Amino acid sequence: MAFIASSLSFASPFFLNRILTYLSISHHDSSSDSSNESKYTALLNVIAILVCQLIRSITDGQTYFIGRRIGVRVRNIVMGKMYGRAVGGGGSVTKNGEVVNMMVYNWILTFLFIFFYFFVHFRFLI
Repeated sequence: MAFIASSLSFASPFFLNRILTYLSISHHDSSSDSSNESKYTALLNVIAILVCQLIRSITDGQTYFIGRRIGVRVRNIVMGKMYGRAVGGGGSVTKNGEVVNMMVYNWILTFLFIFFYFFVHFRFLI
């Protein structure tokens, strides 16, 4: 989905270039047959811009929705495992301080994993 949206981001400049080319040629050429056909081609380019932007908007929305849904599921799984381990006795946790320490430790490990994952995969943005 993201590939489609990123590919369609180049569609508007492409079709806009074709429209501008038509406008620059239409002032120099005044034959009625080619002019009539060119008008329809320019109109189709305008419609293509609209359709490409609609498809891009839909795919961007779907990509955001799917990513958000996956994020919520992962967060729920991690929190469920952490609380299940703390409350369910997944170890020898008996004191409140030990529960807090375990949860902070798990949170730090999760944060470090996410940080290094993005650092390794997206370091070219830095």
